[in-house]
Amino acid sequence: MNRNNPYYAPQSSVSEPSLRRRIFFINLFSFLVAIGLCLWFLLALRVETVTVEGARQVTETDVLDAASIKMRKHLFALNKKKITKNITSLSPYVKSVEISRAYPSTVTIAVTEHEPLYRAEKNGVWYLLSPELVILETTADEIFAGTKAPCLLTLPVFKEGTLGETLTLADKDEDARVKKLLSSFAEFSVTRKLTSLDIKESCNITAVVSEQYTVCFGDSEGIEKKLKLCQKSVRYLSENMGRVAGILYAWTPDEISFVMTGVAN
Repeated sequence: MNRNNPYYAPQSSVSEPSLRRRIFFINLFSFLVAIGLCLWFLLALRVETVTVEGARQVTETDVLDAASIKMRKHLFALNKKKITKNITSLSPYVKSVEISRAYPSTVTIAVTEHEPLYRAEKNGVWYLLSPELVILETTADEIFAGTKAPCLLTLPVFKEGTLGETLTLADKDEDARVKKLLSSFAEFSVTRKLTSLDIKESCNITAVVSEQYTVCFGDSEGIEKKLKLCQKSVRYLSENMGRVAGILYAWTPDEISFVMTGVAN
């Protein structure tokens, strides 16, 4: 090769012993890093702190006792499935449990609970129910039931159930109708303001919102559109007409009318 070529660059050569030393030190460094990571994984990832989030109906102490997580236990030695099962069995109010690790030493237990929304009565027993009709609690105290679950739910005949189970109606067709209807109600925030809901008769569905507005839905045809109109109307009335009370007629999915009946207490 012509050394006078301006693009010519001399190449440095590395002796074989020098190359071997470099490879040796690179491998040694990689090995030491791997050993360090293994030691850190085995020795450092130990439980030092357990926190509980979202527990209201069940106490933090109960959750910790049910989890039974020992301090200094390895984070990856936790049996998350068993811990979840133990916590879920604490109460019908426990809907789900999520366990997460925050390295190097923290375990967080996030509890999601059912919210009591409906109350329904049978033979002097009040059933406190979630929006999905999960039986959360039973009581003979009507006042307590009204305090705990804000909406009085009037249903067709239902079976006596046990805590943690979903309430079931005596008639299978009615059971399917009611649960489909309530799933539609659950999608709208106005449901949280209901003080009563009567779905006993499929053609005469009525509700009371905030003890101020009575809503007549008629049947369940187009119920999502009816609920959407109802929600908008309640928002408008509450923002612009204050304490005015009345009846909302949502008999069709495309139109709603309001008749003032007085002033809310």
